[in-house]
Amino acid sequence: MPERIHQNLEPSDVEKEITPEDFYSELTDPTKHNPEKFCYVVHGIMPESYLDRLSLAIEMGGYDPSQEINLLAEPERIVDKKLISTSIINQNLHRTWGGSFFILDVPWDNFVSMSPRDSATIITNPDFILENARHPSMTPTRLIDATRSKDGDSAYNEVVVTGSKNQQQVRITGIGLQLTDTGEESIVQPEDADKMRGIAKKLGVPTIEIINKVRIEDSDAKIDYVYLQDESADRPVRSVL
Repeated sequence: MPERIHQNLEPSDVEKEITPEDFYSELTDPTKHNPEKFCYVVHGIMPESYLDRLSLAIEMGGYDPSQEINLLAEPERIVDKKLISTSIINQNLHRTWGGSFFILDVPWDNFVSMSPRDSATIITNPDFILENARHPSMTPTRLIDATRSKDGDSAYNEVVVTGSKNQQQVRITGIGLQLTDTGEESIVQPEDADKMRGIAKKLGVPTIEIINKVRIEDSDAKIDYVYLQDESADRPVRSVL
């Protein structure tokens, strides 16, 4: 997701109240990844967008250089980020901001805002947004349904969280990669894929690979595939969604 967000919920999108149990019961454990049924909170990585984001933050005012944290170099410093722009994805809606992403465990009080679509507030100037933080207003399934109904399966939602609050910290529980199968012999991967796999190994977390097949011979075939990278196996486990 881009490093910007504001709350943008319509009345029809919002549940009156949900409990932590309602919310977390729909999230799944990446160490037990099931390609046919998964649901994660993820933070997308797109290093090539850095200059654009920096320029926009300075233009809007209130730029905070302490929030320019390179998670590819120091992933453990995610807890120092005042605002983290994330999405909730599942087997039906798995587009992410950038080709690589972190799968996160987010404590209840660390949620800040939620929108079924991409929004537009600079998160490198976070203090005002933190003052208006609130708990999730929808379960993951309902948020994803709202995103798909508004913008289709190529869209993504935006859920802003804070790295640390009340001694509770966001934790990286997995690494994700968006790969592209063009029908040729090789599969195209993000430039930072090897670095992300190294982070997964360092942190002792799994790598989930989402394979986006862009050219198929059979027009009736499903086009999305998910791989689970398992260090103990000779190759990833492949499943048709």
